[in-house]
Amino acid sequence: MRELDTGSWFAPSFAGERIVTLIEFAELYVPHIPVCLEIKDPLAVEPLMETIRSWDVIASMHVTSFSWTALLHATRVHPHPALGSLSTTFDRDVIQRCVGRGLDQICPPVNLLERRRVDEAHNSGLVVRAWGVRERRDVDLLFATGADGATINWPEWILDRR
Repeated sequence: MRELDTGSWFAPSFAGERIVTLIEFAELYVPHIPVCLEIKDPLAVEPLMETIRSWDVIASMHVTSFSWTALLHATRVHPHPALGSLSTTFDRDVIQRCVGRGLDQICPPVNLLERRRVDEAHNSGLVVRAWGVRERRDVDLLFATGADGATINWPEWILDRR
């Protein structure tokens, strides 16, 4: 897999990019910035948690997933990083499910953010970190609704808002 070109599909300027291993990624970024990793497969929970513990950076790590199975398994590993549910909905029910299962974050799509719902999540003790930011106006919505952050491919858009 390391031989595959993982960038050409995105843009010609990314041609020749290779897959970065978790260890390579960690060496580059974990000592310098908070990092969010997404669990795609519940079978990855245990090895990922073990790796994170070995880095001794749990306080600066966030782990998210669309998989309730993965998240529930991760809550049973101690200590564990901040855990967040990547959700396709953003309503009272999903907020309460996150709280009831001991998660730290709810991560809805940016287009579903509403100030009252963000406030409800905050009042329930959750951090709100959105995903799906594709346009600059999505960043405006983050700020207008009081969301705590977002997964974003263009961090300069956030800096432009200052």
